[in-house]
Amino acid sequence: MNSHLGDYLTFRRMIIPVLIQVMYWIVTIVVILGGLNYLILGDGAVERAGGLAAIIIGPLIVRLWAEVVMVVFRINGTLTEIKELLERGR
Repeated sequence: MNSHLGDYLTFRRMIIPVLIQVMYWIVTIVVILGGLNYLILGDGAVERAGGLAAIIIGPLIVRLWAEVVMVVFRINGTLTEIKELLERGR
């Protein structure tokens, strides 16, 4: 059996990091489109300012969320590598 497939089937290889990257781009596009919607179709200055803020700040917030989740999975990967190295050393 292919080692990558075996790792996937035994949950040693995570697919969530790839899904997080895909979700990051989808949510970023939705946030920008929502901000554009408020910017263009907003009735007042407050709605238009909110739309501009969503376009500027929204992707940063989404990026922070994605990075925090990715750090958790990278920590898990690093701890798994350390465990494997320690097991080989015995």
